[in-house]
Amino acid sequence: MPTQSDILIGEVSDEAIKKLVAQFGGGRIYVPKQVDPNHPITQCIGTLEAQRLSKTNAGNTVFIPKKHKVTIRMRNLQILQALIRGETTDEVAKRHNMTKRNVRLIVAGLTRGKFEALQRNVRTAKIKNDQQMELEL
Repeated sequence: MPTQSDILIGEVSDEAIKKLVAQFGGGRIYVPKQVDPNHPITQCIGTLEAQRLSKTNAGNTVFIPKKHKVTIRMRNLQILQALIRGETTDEVAKRHNMTKRNVRLIVAGLTRGKFEALQRNVRTAKIKNDQQMELEL
């Protein structure tokens, strides 16, 4: 059974994810086994993207997270990855406009078994210049 954000790790494009989150974010939607031009998903993202989504989620009802939930998950993953790359807590806190304590709390939460779940629930970010990650939602 798919987890809440499996919709984000299928084979659909970033543009399709943006559209799905904008239209259905915070709700559940059934992914048909056969793509129907009248289905809300097909009308939202088009036939080709609907077929890609159906390939990985056919017959399941999936939860599409709200944009802010995806953004927070992505930020938390970026924080952990920055620290793994060797950035200091100060640098990471300044970049994300938060305190060092918040950075430590986020990392503590992620390293208590939540990191794997976070990775499953967030589409891989695009890496620019090996230094900065960007979520384009």
